[in-house]
Amino acid sequence: MKDFIKWLGVNEKVAKVAVWMLIIMVFLIIVNTALNSLGFPYYAITYDNLKNIDLGGTIDIILNCVVCILNFCSITLLVFSIKETKTIVKYSILYMILNWIFKEMFGYAALQIFIIVFILIFCYLYSNKNLKYVLYGFFALATNALVQGIAYTYKIKLIDYTSLSTTTQTLLSFDYFIIMAIIILVKEIYLKKRSVEQ
Repeated sequence: MKDFIKWLGVNEKVAKVAVWMLIIMVFLIIVNTALNSLGFPYYAITYDNLKNIDLGGTIDIILNCVVCILNFCSITLLVFSIKETKTIVKYSILYMILNWIFKEMFGYAALQIFIIVFILIFCYLYSNKNLKYVLYGFFALATNALVQGIAYTYKIKLIDYTSLSTTTQTLLSFDYFIIMAIIILVKEIYLKKRSVEQ
C-alpha cells in the first residue's frame, strides 16, 4: 500500500482519507442494493429518504441516550476511579438499553426504582462483591439526586420549562454534568493526595 501511495505521489494522510471514502461509498452501494432487493426501498440511504427523517425527534433520542450514559458515568465514577471510565462506558450502554425497556414496560416511577437497584447491584458486582461499595453507591446516588435537585430548582425559578422543547430541556441539564465532573475531579485529587501521604 505504501509503495502504491509513493507511486501516486500523494501524502499518506490524503491517501487514507481517499481509501476511507471509497470504503464508505462501497458500503452504501452494497447496503442500498441489499435493501432494495429485499423489498425495503424506504430504508435505503438516499437523499429522498434522509430528508423525510424527523430531525427534531432524532436529535431528542440521541440527546436522551447521551444524558443516560453521562448520568450512569457521573454516578459510578463517584464510586470508582476515573481510570475505569472505558469499562464503565461499556456498561453504561447496557444500562441505557435496560432503562429504555424498563420505562416502556413499567413507566417512569418503576424506572426510578430500577435505576437505584441497578446502580447498587453494579457497584457490588464491579467491586468483586464488596458490600462496602453498595454503601458508596448509595452515597453516590444521594449526591447525584442532591446536585440534580439544586440545579433544577435554581433553573425552574428563571425558566418556564413547559414552554421549552425536549431538546432545549435536555441541553439545559448539562450544567448538572459539569458540577458532577467537578465533584469527581475533587474526589480523585483528594484520594491521590491521601495515597501519597500514607
